[in-house]
Amino acid sequence: MLFIVAKMGYFPVARPAINVGAGWLFLLWIADITWVKPKQNTVKVEQQDLPNNLEMES
Repeated sequence: MLFIVAKMGYFPVARPAINVGAGWLFLLWIADITWVKPKQNTVKVEQQDLPNNLEMES
């Protein structure tokens, strides 16, 4: 993949494609931080939802 990006960067016509790709990666990263990761931390398990005979292994 690095080889392909380097080859695209060598030709001036293809440089905007690298910039657009980097922009998409940046937007996806911001969306991941903003919407995806906070939702992962909101799952709560209450004690009454667990079976009574559940034993934790150490």
